[in-house]
Amino acid sequence: MKLSDLSFLLAVPLVTAGMALAYTMPGKAPYDGLISVDPGGLPIQPEMLHLNVGAGYWRATKEFNDDGDSVAKAEEPNALLVPLDVGYAFNEHYMADLTFQILRPSKTWEPGTPEEKTVNTFGIGDIWVKARGIWEGGPDFFIGPRLAVKIPVGKVDYESEKPNLGDDQADIDVAAVAGKYGEDTIFKMSGQAGFRYRMEKTGYSKTVKYPDPKDPKKTKSYTGKVDLTPGLMIYLHVEPGIGTGRDQKFQIYVPIGYAMSMEDDITYPTDWPAEVPKREGLSHSSLYIGLYPRYELDERNAIGLKFVYPVFGNNTPQGMYITLTYAAFIAL
Repeated sequence: MKLSDLSFLLAVPLVTAGMALAYTMPGKAPYDGLISVDPGGLPIQPEMLHLNVGAGYWRATKEFNDDGDSVAKAEEPNALLVPLDVGYAFNEHYMADLTFQILRPSKTWEPGTPEEKTVNTFGIGDIWVKARGIWEGGPDFFIGPRLAVKIPVGKVDYESEKPNLGDDQADIDVAAVAGKYGEDTIFKMSGQAGFRYRMEKTGYSKTVKYPDPKDPKKTKSYTGKVDLTPGLMIYLHVEPGIGTGRDQKFQIYVPIGYAMSMEDDITYPTDWPAEVPKREGLSHSSLYIGLYPRYELDERNAIGLKFVYPVFGNNTPQGMYITLTYAAFIAL
């Protein structure tokens, strides 16, 4: 298999899987590098370095509430992101890769709100370590399994109001990945469907303010340690597209995806104030769609510009994600 026959391999999807400030669920954030820059089920080039990198911006001005209604947010989360996936193919079937992101998440309170300020953080987010196998399942069609483990290295500070760089928990993700490519086929596609087991995170601070029972005009404050077991998650992401122009160097894709988590399980401290209701665990979901034009510079390099926006969901922020993408094969 020659590299010149694999021009579509450069169509590696740099896709966000939803929009929110959580690192554990594709339905909630562009922070999830596992789907943001993963090469999916596209065929791999043996003994070559696979590089996928992006430079993106995301901002949410609305959110989907528990009923699925889109409502305004007093606090606007936003982020600058540089996702990077680096992998090596040992042969035409097996590949190992590493995904991480350089992040600058921020929270902004608009003028007229109780707080008019912006706080931000900068650093490296959580890291995904992955392995996959790819086999030809039909003419120009490839499919295989992928196993990924998230290492929670992103900085987390529960005492600060600044956004965190990680979620302080390890995750295990098992997915089926698939891809269709070919210079003789106008229709092209990459996709993945997965299940994620999200580990418990314990002992993070939660502060609540509530009316003083003795004097309702006054406010009391309580800070305690809360344990959270995030709900199990399933997701589906596909990128159908077509090739146009001479040698199909210019291609247009339509990222579409859905992610859903079961209800979280929250354990409150024994001295939790009786006056403050205990919020039951929330479930999360997000349906998103986008547009992704890209152009192959040559047989080993391609650039693109991607737009992704959630159109439905619950308990997730709603905002546009824009990213410039670059994909390459590098001979070692």
